[in-house]
Amino acid sequence: MNKFKKYLAGAVCILLLALAGGLYWYFEVYRTTPKYALERIEYSLEHHDKALFYEYVDTGAVLDKAYDAILKSLMDSDATMSEETKMAALDAVKILKAPVLQGFQKAIDAYVEQGSWDAVASHNQGNEAVFDVSEIIAQSGIKDTVFRGIDEIINTDDGEAVALTKVYNNELEREFIFEVVLHNTDKKWKVVEIRNFEEFLISIGKMRRERIQNYIEESRKIWSIHEEAMREADFDFQRIIGAKSLGKQGTRGELKALMTDRVAADWKERKSELEALSVPKEVMVLHRLRLKIADLHIEYAEGYANWLDDKKAGTLRVAEDKIKQAKTLEHEAALLENRIVAK
Repeated sequence: MNKFKKYLAGAVCILLLALAGGLYWYFEVYRTTPKYALERIEYSLEHHDKALFYEYVDTGAVLDKAYDAILKSLMDSDATMSEETKMAALDAVKILKAPVLQGFQKAIDAYVEQGSWDAVASHNQGNEAVFDVSEIIAQSGIKDTVFRGIDEIINTDDGEAVALTKVYNNELEREFIFEVVLHNTDKKWKVVEIRNFEEFLISIGKMRRERIQNYIEESRKIWSIHEEAMREADFDFQRIIGAKSLGKQGTRGELKALMTDRVAADWKERKSELEALSVPKEVMVLHRLRLKIADLHIEYAEGYANWLDDKKAGTLRVAEDKIKQAKTLEHEAALLENRIVAK
């Protein structure tokens, strides 16, 4: 019995030592590691614990380093903005750095509290002192980025660690590795920077430009094919007008068939093909202009066909007004497309 008690006492001592060692390792070692800090950040986001989040993230340092990169990305996303305008805008916005950073800070507050970037706009409503950064966040690509996990944590000898953080971005349609930098201060690691954030923004910008270029090429192809059909229709229109009298019913019937069966039908087909394209938001204004131009040409062709039936001057004036509007918008669309392509 005494021997059994001796073994039991020894086992208890070993267990106590193991427990003590485990507790020491957890409180004095593990809790002072970058991995623990990252786990705490993840926990804070899952449980919307803002105090815990800021215990392990120095948002002031992170935002200060990301500020210029985000603003440059926002400017580059506007395909219609000239380089001179961008530089002037950047200089102007740099003057507003303090309120903009305050806006970003409030946006992070809203995200941590509610778990969604969609909460940012409503969070700032009614607070005129806060710069609304909702559009900047949307343009940066952050909103469409989902956390996938930590690949690796690389420690250095100077109190710095880099967490290779895997995310998936819907625009890139692939994973991206953020280099999240942590600094060790008083045995606590805090995130202070996303080192390759500008690289992420460049990747987003490159993908957007490729999609813009694809839209321009596809829409030009559609436009070119249908413009050839319209040139042929215009040739036939001039031939009918020049060779016959509009007073004859047969002539008017032939013109009406041309306007409805060829001109209006072709513009409807062109519009349908344009609507089927994938349209980046950066060229949405141009796309809508083109759809409006198509609508005006359809209204002109159908209005002219109606005039051939009712012979009323008012019907013809309305139709001619439509084609004038279409020509004006075509000029505006051409200028806009040139600015986009020249970017």
